[in-house]
Amino acid sequence: MQTSYRATIPAFVTVIIPTFRAWSSLRKCLSALAEQSYPKQAIEVIVVNNDPDDPPPRDLPHYDFVRIVSEYNAGSYAARNAGLQAARGDIVAFTDADCVPARDWIEQAVNALSRTPDASRVGGRIHITFNGQELSATEMYEKAYAFRQHDFVALEGMAATANMITYRHVFDAVGFFREDLMSGGDAEWGRRAQAAGHSVVYAPDCVVYHPARRHFAEIARKTRRVAGGHLVLGNTAGSMRAWGEIFVEFLPPGRSAIRVLCDPALNVREKITAVAIRYILRILGASEKARLLLGQKAYERQ
Repeated sequence: MQTSYRATIPAFVTVIIPTFRAWSSLRKCLSALAEQSYPKQAIEVIVVNNDPDDPPPRDLPHYDFVRIVSEYNAGSYAARNAGLQAARGDIVAFTDADCVPARDWIEQAVNALSRTPDASRVGGRIHITFNGQELSATEMYEKAYAFRQHDFVALEGMAATANMITYRHVFDAVGFFREDLMSGGDAEWGRRAQAAGHSVVYAPDCVVYHPARRHFAEIARKTRRVAGGHLVLGNTAGSMRAWGEIFVEFLPPGRSAIRVLCDPALNVREKITAVAIRYILRILGASEKARLLLGQKAYERQ
């Protein structure tokens, strides 16, 4: 019989949340963490303010288990590293300021680690939420493509940091996130961890709720940032290979489009809209890579 954390002294868990001018959404996140089913004395939350010139508002709710630290270096991975430096937990859980963890999020994460001793990382489910019943075109795209955590775990050996939990000793062994990346740092770190033998498991009952982006400008900014991250990770800056990849990305999406068009959870309008936006974003991403290869400055913020 497997042993739940309740039968032993609970592991101390540090939750790390980077934030950049997102105090309003952070309120909901902290409120959800205050209601966790996991023992309160075994939780600490470290909020990392990535814009110290924008201090916490005076009316931000105070919780004894929450600490706010600052990180001047731009980027969510620099902020997460600052949180790791301050963390006291044996287990470290990551989520985003605009996420709302389910009440049993930490409990499910700890239990997933305990019942799968061969895995030292957990990728939890990221459930996309919408602003209303009538979806915008961008929300249709998000519904089809965003945060496919199961695929990240199964196909890439990584987990998006909107819902990723691991032991602190994994960071001690593998190292921290790369701070020169504005996007893709979770994938890069996940591949390092996987190569070092720290496997990851998908936990569908370990849930955070993430709002879909509603406006195209939001996903356009993310696409530019992701394109820059891919260029750095590919180590192809300035090479003919990079220009070849850019040419391929101007072509229509293939396998991902087929998957979406065959998805029974989407209606016809959602499928067509999502694939069309996917193609537009591929062109935008390819254009951004070309712009960077020509020496222009990268986008740093979402």
